[in-house]
Amino acid sequence: MKTNLLSLFLVFLTLGCSNSEDLEFVNDQNADLSFKNLIQQTQNNPITDIELLSQYEKVMIEVLKMSKSQGFRQYIFEQALEQKGGDYDVYIDDIVSKHKGNTNFDKSVSSLKQLSSQIKTKSDGLRPLVFYPKAETLQEKVKLKSFNAKNDLNEPIVVLRDVYEKDYSSPGFTLDANDELVFNRMVTEEDAWQNDVYVIGEEENVPYIVDPCLNQPQAIIECGGGGGGSPTPTTRTDGRAEYGGNVQVIDMNAIEHWTAGKFEFRMIIAGIQGTASTIIRDIKYPKRARRNFKDRKWYSYGIFLFNWNTSNLGQFNIEKWMEIDGKNENVTTTISFPAQNGNPGISVAVKSDKRDEDLGLSIVQFTDPLTTVYGISYMNFKRN
Repeated sequence: MKTNLLSLFLVFLTLGCSNSEDLEFVNDQNADLSFKNLIQQTQNNPITDIELLSQYEKVMIEVLKMSKSQGFRQYIFEQALEQKGGDYDVYIDDIVSKHKGNTNFDKSVSSLKQLSSQIKTKSDGLRPLVFYPKAETLQEKVKLKSFNAKNDLNEPIVVLRDVYEKDYSSPGFTLDANDELVFNRMVTEEDAWQNDVYVIGEEENVPYIVDPCLNQPQAIIECGGGGGGSPTPTTRTDGRAEYGGNVQVIDMNAIEHWTAGKFEFRMIIAGIQGTASTIIRDIKYPKRARRNFKDRKWYSYGIFLFNWNTSNLGQFNIEKWMEIDGKNENVTTTISFPAQNGNPGISVAVKSDKRDEDLGLSIVQFTDPLTTVYGISYMNFKRN
């Protein structure tokens, strides 16, 4: 009878509890699972190589051991702020180089050096790193002169990159008395922005893009912008200067999970020039911090696209967006569009990486009001 009552209670709990209660129930279930078992049971887990998973487990252990030192936590924060690869990342190789010869970290440094070499061998040379999401929050505190290292840099919880459940939360781990990983809690993006969470994983295979023309008031002059306006804020006139890169992210984690850091967007505009089909613009935008897109805020990269002369560029073009996750362009994507200006229905091809996220496309017509919002998958875009 007790067993039946217990079963009924668990069913009722599962069906009737709130999201927070659901998470607490998951936490209870995870408490007795080993690191490997928990990672393997997580819904999204890209690491299928057990040996590689074991190597990352050891990296996490050594990083947590070193993180007991306030000085090490300060080092991670300072290095993260440098954003060497465009994000709040600290490479394991740099940790090894910096702390080599420090007797307090001899064993950890030796172990990390060996583990980094093994991981790079298994990951086609991609380097393991520590990503520190809270650095984005603390960076603002530094600007406001309210940062206090002793209070703001605490011993972290660690998560494995790109490992997460349906609600985008990731299992977080700390050390027990025997320096073994034990489950601590499910970590959300908001949690990681406010608390000390170190994400361990491999770097993204994304080129570090710097474009001085983006987000500069003088971009029209310095970056090939053109003249030509409209008589009203809602209508185009022939030859008008067209601007793009205005986006609203509807679901940040669906595009790029929070453990992977900043967004790296690519915008492709396909259409005709004269009588030939072509890629009119193909722009890979620099990394941008996630706070810019939080709460569905509109964000503008503010870049000139072209002067829309309908005699040359036709009555419409197609705008496609992607989120870049690699630089080995080994996948061909075809963009097709109907006939215009005497040009038959044709298509053009663009190269992308198999790991890139295709966010969709939409036709932008010359006659569309300038207030038009174009919805594609997990984001919206507009022109101005």
